[in-house]
Amino acid sequence: MDTTKKILVIGANSLPNAHCINWGEEIYVGDYDILIINTTSLTREILSTLHLNYFNRLRDNIFDVQKNADLEIYCIISPLVFALERSSLRESVEDDVASALNNYSWSPIIPLLEVIPPAKNLNRISSKINKDYLAKITSYNLLYLYSVNNTGYKNSQLLDIRINKQDLLVSNVNRVVGFTNLWNAYRGPGSYASFIDRGSTMYFLPPTEVVNEGISILISEIAGQPIEPAPEWVSNIKVEGEDGLIQGIETKQQEIESIKSEIASLENDLEDLGDYKKLLYSTGGELEEIVEKTLLELGVEVKKTEVSNLEDGYYLDSSNKKIFFEIRGVNRLMNENDLTQLIKRLVDQPPSDEYKTRGIFVFNHKNKSPIEDREDAFHYNIEQKACAFNICLIDTPMLYSIINEKLSGEDISFFKEKLLNTVGVFRRDMPLPEDR
Repeated sequence: MDTTKKILVIGANSLPNAHCINWGEEIYVGDYDILIINTTSLTREILSTLHLNYFNRLRDNIFDVQKNADLEIYCIISPLVFALERSSLRESVEDDVASALNNYSWSPIIPLLEVIPPAKNLNRISSKINKDYLAKITSYNLLYLYSVNNTGYKNSQLLDIRINKQDLLVSNVNRVVGFTNLWNAYRGPGSYASFIDRGSTMYFLPPTEVVNEGISILISEIAGQPIEPAPEWVSNIKVEGEDGLIQGIETKQQEIESIKSEIASLENDLEDLGDYKKLLYSTGGELEEIVEKTLLELGVEVKKTEVSNLEDGYYLDSSNKKIFFEIRGVNRLMNENDLTQLIKRLVDQPPSDEYKTRGIFVFNHKNKSPIEDREDAFHYNIEQKACAFNICLIDTPMLYSIINEKLSGEDISFFKEKLLNTVGVFRRDMPLPEDR
């Protein structure tokens, strides 16, 4: 069995102990353990002869092998070059480098580098780069700025791509010259995010004075000496204590699987809790779903119905009568017209014999602003109009506060009774009406 690491070099010719190909040649990266990419050979002239689809295929291939086979990648860096001359970048640099053909289009992570006049002073003592390779770096002209996500995963409210950087080599004034990047994908917002995927480490190295000489040093370091495998008959021999260790490993592996299952369950619980934050920022169907879930958790079961000639709505059954709900989220304050649809639903509907409230308006106002920056959701005129029709007004930050009370173990058994008997604005400290 051959235990020598298989090394692929793209952008170089005829190097020992490696398979070398030119830019534009198609190859399956998964057949190799190590990938070395020489961007210094990818000039604008060569870029102009290639198509973005070639780089997208190469990028997707690298991305897939990174996730599933821990592919090691070494990149010899060079300044960012676009296939077409560009007078300026678009407003979003990230969108520009991820969509326009350039010499890093092959990479799941695109480093943005500052070009400086050639410099020589490096902090060689703290370097984490191979000393033989480091000795061949006589000057440098690129400094790290930041990295751009090019994995194909798009950042959104539900997906977060985080790029971790570690310094390999810095200048005498502590500017980064060589570095590693590692991408991690998370699902969900902020501290409630759960891990999805990660790529293997990518090493971004400054070029040596003679680039191929530096690549040969890397290959020699990476390849090392092949390990002579043990003959097959050795596998039938047991060293004293080996069986016990094997059993111990199997036990620990079972424990690991159990812990993984527990972690997955905890992640699901964390995601479920994180959903309540949607009460503070969401609109439309997403807001309706989380309000329905929250109300149910607080003891108020509402149902969704088709209302003829009107939009879908929610209602609660009370002694064969309906108490109607309307749920709305907008980035503004409420006006009187917002109550029109709910009032129309109350027409010709007899009031509940059990509760004072005929309808409930749930409102997420100024949803793009932090809670502390929001004004009161319902001004005096709105409340007066709601009172005229026995409507209860409640904002979603109030729901968020009450669901947190329940999650912390406090008694919120009052909530349903108070909600369904409030006429006007629901206030946490408002006493329950004595008469029904």
